[in-house]
Amino acid sequence: MNNNTKIATFRDYSSIGVTTVYFLSFIILGVVTGTHGPSIPQYSNMTDVSIESVSIVFSSISAGHLLGSYVASRLYDKFRGHITIAIALILMSICLYSSALVTSLYMLVLFTFGIGLAKSAINVGCNTLLVWVQSKAVAPYMNALHFFFGFGAFLGPLIVTYSLSKRDNISWGFLLLGIITFAVAIWCFYLKSPTAPEKEMNSHVENSSPYFAFLLITIIFLYVGTEVSFGGWIYTYAEQMGIADTQTKGYLTSSFWGSLTVTRLIMMPLVSRVRPQIILIGSFLFGLLSLSIIIYFNSIAGAFTGTIGLGVGMASIFPTIVVLAQNRLSITGRFMGNLSIGASLGAMLIPWIVGQYIVNNPPSFLWLSLLTLLVALIILSLALIREKRINN
Repeated sequence: MNNNTKIATFRDYSSIGVTTVYFLSFIILGVVTGTHGPSIPQYSNMTDVSIESVSIVFSSISAGHLLGSYVASRLYDKFRGHITIAIALILMSICLYSSALVTSLYMLVLFTFGIGLAKSAINVGCNTLLVWVQSKAVAPYMNALHFFFGFGAFLGPLIVTYSLSKRDNISWGFLLLGIITFAVAIWCFYLKSPTAPEKEMNSHVENSSPYFAFLLITIIFLYVGTEVSFGGWIYTYAEQMGIADTQTKGYLTSSFWGSLTVTRLIMMPLVSRVRPQIILIGSFLFGLLSLSIIIYFNSIAGAFTGTIGLGVGMASIFPTIVVLAQNRLSITGRFMGNLSIGASLGAMLIPWIVGQYIVNNPPSFLWLSLLTLLVALIILSLALIREKRINN
């Protein structure tokens, strides 16, 4: 690799330090996300409310994520990015541990709202800064970043399950996670922040349509809503259907995030060689097939097979959407913030809708997941066809 490539400039920001902080931040982001679903029964017991009522935490997290995405997108374009990420990590550590101690639903909603704020700032920041640093060579790095999110999400349910089995509560696991998060925040404070590169106004950027950006945001809305809903509710689905014991339910949730993680690891050397359009279409089709397996077989074996398959199918969608956008749009903190807002709305609305029906009709959550992925695939196809016609 010659010294003129964009990757070489990564050394300006302390290559090892910067990449380690981004990846550690996304591990933490994944762990926290992975704990939401398995913590629902515990939250219900702590606050003495029904599962249907406590499902509002999904909405409070996403509402915080929505507001945080709007604010963070402006901050990263104007201020030092690493300071913003560090503050978000500190907020995450405080709210996470506090959420494991409260007995009031209102306080639980407040702290989970804070978790959502922190998650959005970390998400927007790491995605944006990584694109600024790596530019056209970002594809494998972006997949690696989201691989670490999946790795963290795989660990999340295991942490909850272990904490419950040893202490009969989730506070011990959340305390340990909070300490680690705070330590990463302190490290982040001492790293030099990258700055936005000068825009290269090529024909793709000049001719790119806001309509195309809107379609990408809509796809992210549907994708993230499905991912968060499935990762959060598959534990409760297995419980309501009576197909697994407590330990197995935790493993079922982890199998989703685990397969998602392994697939991202496998895809890292491939994403720079395969067109993003091919990866996206194949991912959605595989996800639809996997959900169909869970619905058709209605057993623990079918649930594990379909859950692992869905993790494989959904693994590369988000990072590949970012790569696809970079080929046609100018990536700024504001654009990544808008993408995150779409993700927040999906993560807020779709799991909440599922929560209203899953107790009385558990399979409804699978049918809704199937529908959202199908609509996302249709929108993607329309967007790609339209862009091809414009380019021609």
